[in-house]
Amino acid sequence: KALTFIRNVMEFYNKDGKKYLYFNKHKYTDGPAGIYVIELEDDIVTPKYGTMKRVIIPDEQWEFGENDLRIGTVEGPEMVKYNGKYYLTYSGSDYGQAWYGLGIAVSDSPMGEFKKIEAQPFLTYTFEAFGPGHHSFFNTPNGDMYIAYHIHFNTTTLHPRLLCIDRARFSTSKYGHVRIEIYAGPTRTPQPVPTT
Repeated sequence: KALTFIRNVMEFYNKDGKKYLYFNKHKYTDGPAGIYVIELEDDIVTPKYGTMKRVIIPDEQWEFGENDLRIGTVEGPEMVKYNGKYYLTYSGSDYGQAWYGLGIAVSDSPMGEFKKIEAQPFLTYTFEAFGPGHHSFFNTPNGDMYIAYHIHFNTTTLHPRLLCIDRARFSTSKYGHVRIEIYAGPTRTPQPVPTT
């Protein structure tokens, strides 16, 4: 038995020793569309099939591309733990559209339930950078957080897509809402390395 339908996978190892695989099912062939999670055995390759569940469904307007208003897209999951909460970020809409962007949901557990955070998407297009998505977060040795993602080649041509790297951070509003901020992103030019 195998997970032959999975796409855009991301493994996440929790500090309690449990391991998880996040992936999406394709909206046209794999259905029902969405981002799923399944717990893995300690060998990190054997799924615990009884644990699989859908944790993100396309249900917000920005997650629906202009070419298909009936079936939305959520894909490319990435998990980040921050202050004891689990933040599942993902790409939404049609990657060929300018407004393809990044959404975020939060949970107390790697298995959900996940609640989408307001003000979505948290990274979207600008007048000079279209289609930011399919991302990954990483930290530098000094603890700074960065995001790597792709954008369209330019505002009229999709391919070849460009790799972008920008500084990112978690922030909390005066109302206690946590979000991820991307410094100046999306960008399409070299960015200075922060000194602090």
